Amino acid sequence: MPEFKALLATQMECLTNLGFKYVKSRMSYEIVEDDRIFTIYFNAFSKYTVGVCLRTIIQFKSIHKLLKTILKKYNLDVGDVFTCLDYRMPINPKDGSEYIDLNYAEEFVKLVDAVKAMLPRICELKANLHSVKDLDRLYNDPPFCAVPGRVIYNNYPCGCMIGLIAAKLANNPNYDHLVQVYRDFFDSLVQKFKRDGDDEATIRNWKACNTDILEAIIDYFAKK
Repeated sequence: MPEFKALLATQMECLTNLGFKYVKSRMSYEIVEDDRIFTIYFNAFSKYTVGVCLRTIIQFKSIHKLLKTILKKYNLDVGDVFTCLDYRMPINPKDGSEYIDLNYAEEFVKLVDAVKAMLPRICELKANLHSVKDLDRLYNDPPFCAVPGRVIYNNYPCGCMIGLIAAKLANNPNYDHLVQVYRDFFDSLVQKFKRDGDDEATIRNWKACNTDILEAIIDYFAKK
């Protein structure tokens, strides 16, 4: 792992040229611009081999701060996952996954190539996501989809949290309609779990981590 970290620090000029700074303790490259925090993580693990998952997180500090306020007010504790867009680079040509096993030193070049392949998408995000209004348009402009492909990869319940908060902060005139759309989407997921045979305890836990937070967000804004 020390050799792996050293390689990242010395061979990722393509990121440092964009203004990213290498954070050795977190094995990541980061850049902060106004309300946005861009982070590229190399989620590495080592047991018998070294594996890497490339993830690009784009976090809006205003949404992060507001969500923490809502979670505290309603005694909910889920963490920061709902504040981020999450793009996972498919870097394994064998199965199209975002993981790559690095069994030999020469295979590190695959990681470097994968990062370079991700750069055009990062540049696009940096160019088009300047504000919460941009985020609102990304999630909520027609044709509406609760899991829009143009929102890159995200855990879709988390995406709904981001989309609804962004709509409210951006004064989206369709906010009330979006509330019902997101509610219907969450209800459709619960119905799917039931059709799939998930037990009541599993469904109840999922609702506590997702539906309850969505309703807390809706209630919080309704009382503002």
